[in-house]
Amino acid sequence: MKPISRDFQELVSRHKKAMSAVMLTTIAAAALVACGGGGSGTDPDQPTEVKFQWFGYTNHHVQIGKVGVLMDAAYAYGAAQSANAALPKRVVDALKTGGATIDYMILGHNHNGRDDHSINMPEVQRLTGAKYYAMAAACANAKASNASCDPIKGGETIALSKYVTMYPFRYIHGIECGATLAANGGTETIGYLFKVDTTTGTVAFTLTDSGVGGPDAAKEVVIDGVNRGSAVGNFKAAMALAGVTKLDFQTMGPEQRYSTQALNFLPAANPKVLFLTHNGGSSGVVNGVTRGYDLLAGLHYKSAVTDSPQLVQLLKYFPATKFAVATNYFDAFSLTTAGFEPVANAATKAAMGLPASGPGPQPQRDTSVRLRPAGDPDGVDCPADAPLFAAYP
Repeated sequence: MKPISRDFQELVSRHKKAMSAVMLTTIAAAALVACGGGGSGTDPDQPTEVKFQWFGYTNHHVQIGKVGVLMDAAYAYGAAQSANAALPKRVVDALKTGGATIDYMILGHNHNGRDDHSINMPEVQRLTGAKYYAMAAACANAKASNASCDPIKGGETIALSKYVTMYPFRYIHGIECGATLAANGGTETIGYLFKVDTTTGTVAFTLTDSGVGGPDAAKEVVIDGVNRGSAVGNFKAAMALAGVTKLDFQTMGPEQRYSTQALNFLPAANPKVLFLTHNGGSSGVVNGVTRGYDLLAGLHYKSAVTDSPQLVQLLKYFPATKFAVATNYFDAFSLTTAGFEPVANAATKAAMGLPASGPGPQPQRDTSVRLRPAGDPDGVDCPADAPLFAAYP
């Protein structure tokens, strides 16, 4: 056998080194893909923020990366509904103009089969194909309108995407000052806790469309022999299920007794931001003229924390919690691990005939005048709840 030449040995050595480099590159690439990488090193489907919009009454939309969730759909109220049959499409198109999608729809409460908060849900579903979650009575109404709906009771864990999980919880509807919760829990109401794994960390927030005032928030409800828990207890259970100990953002409302709602939930939620929705209800007096909820006219009431002396008193014990409201319909806010800040939403607003910023086009109430007078049974503060605030903490 002839001896192996030195040139051949060097050729073999170079080949081995080249193959090792290829293998290392392949392994590194595989690891990058496994971590959701490529290019920037992150999964393009992972949300960077939650974009929140409120547009009157109890209508909310959140865009969580590529997942869009619509809460409630009531774009005209009462007699105005039939006169504004084109509003659902206009709202859907306006949201899309601003980059939003509607992949899921959820309902906050149902007034004993009356669809005042879901009247436009079937049409929105026809326009978008969104999956709809609601309480059983609302689902029955939706199916009667040829819409599909998945019934929920609260306590479920629903994955909306790889990065977004929703935890519905049994809630209660707002209770007027002087009234008490019905034995069966009254109007069936569900709140929604969201946990989102963003590119910079986890954020958690709630969407609710109803006030929960007074001691009834801690009252357990038994329906058909089944203990459905209390609003506060169910909320805490949802947080435990999600594995979160505080919220980055919490919606409150409606205007009814929301100071006591905050008293019931702030200690458990410890939110960075409280956001008031449904403010002003469906009608109110603006500069001596009664104006109702009208998406095309702009927000007629801009609430202020000073509407509620009880809330002002309570927030002294929660200095890290910021109170926020919208100035107009379709005001947008960005929620990230860094905070909750307003962002431009000019395209959507223009599509709805609203100014890019500020109130309008119709006048807004004088914010120096309290939203509801003290003692109003449907007011933001209930005098009967004063001892609760006096005893806190």
